[in-house]
Amino acid sequence: MKPTYFLSAFLALTLSAIQPSLAADHIYSATLTRLDTDPQLGNVIYGEVTLNQTRKEIKLVLQTRMECPLNQYCPQYLPEALQVTLPVVSEVTDACETKIYTAIRDARPSDGAYQAIEVRDNSKNTCETFRYQAPTELHYETHVVSRSGEHRTFSSFEAEPLHLINMRERTR
Repeated sequence: MKPTYFLSAFLALTLSAIQPSLAADHIYSATLTRLDTDPQLGNVIYGEVTLNQTRKEIKLVLQTRMECPLNQYCPQYLPEALQVTLPVVSEVTDACETKIYTAIRDARPSDGAYQAIEVRDNSKNTCETFRYQAPTELHYETHVVSRSGEHRTFSSFEAEPLHLINMRERTR
């Protein structure tokens, strides 16, 4: 009887050590539907947010439109999309069952920028509200201090519900 207990304990410890390498990536994505962007970011025409729960990061992609002066020749290409990937620092569920993911990178001490993304997943919200609540809400904030002065941006977005886009096995 004792060898069986030792064998089951050994297998449980071995499998728990192996489990992280076999864990599936849980990646959720949503297309932005309402774009309330800061003018400093340009004329945004498309956006997407991706939440990778395995790597604990949020990625925001914003595509801007080519601005061409009237009656001027302009090359026909799209500007490169703004892609921001930040590490998730907190994941909270509020009293209404809304999941709030906050991702922050503060590189101001090394002459960089402060960037923050907050994603609110309202899909399981249980509270009644008197205003429309988008399935997913997103806020993007930057703060840069340089020789030319202080620059802040704040943008607010609404998005479709977050949906699972990847459940593949990791090969690490």
